[in-house]
Amino acid sequence: MSFFKAGALWCSLMVLWISLTGRLDFGFLAVGIAVSTAVFRLVWRTFSPRHEGGRLESPRIGFARLMAFLCFVPCFLWDLLKATWEVSLLALAPKVDLHSGIIRVNSDVPDKSSLVFLANLITLTPGTLTLDADMSRHDLFVHVLDLRGLGTEAVRSDISDLEARIGRLFS
Repeated sequence: MSFFKAGALWCSLMVLWISLTGRLDFGFLAVGIAVSTAVFRLVWRTFSPRHEGGRLESPRIGFARLMAFLCFVPCFLWDLLKATWEVSLLALAPKVDLHSGIIRVNSDVPDKSSLVFLANLITLTPGTLTLDADMSRHDLFVHVLDLRGLGTEAVRSDISDLEARIGRLFS
């Protein structure tokens, strides 16, 4: 990342800080500078794996990754819509008869960042919640609101599909 891009990122974080706090006092600006710098360093290290000769390089986003992202977003939004509909039907049913459970899902995502991304996407989906992750084995423990309709293997299959899309996104 060039000096200009790094400066633009840091300035964007500072503008975000000012817009969120709505104050221009010296104390708030000083805290904003510290927070923006800390977030900049954290984001930089997370998304920029290349450090060559002390110079920071941004990760390259190729055409394939861009297409994977453009395919991922509508698919995930469709999954969210379906899950929201199913949970809504459960909530509106006259008699609530849930068969919730916790399942263990072994993931094949390549790294811990992808595993955390997968866990967060599972949690974002209504009716499922990632309770814990075993980072050493790449296992996720997922609470499912109602296993009666789908069953554990169908839930694992859905998570496996999501995992494959994440794999294409991070490959």
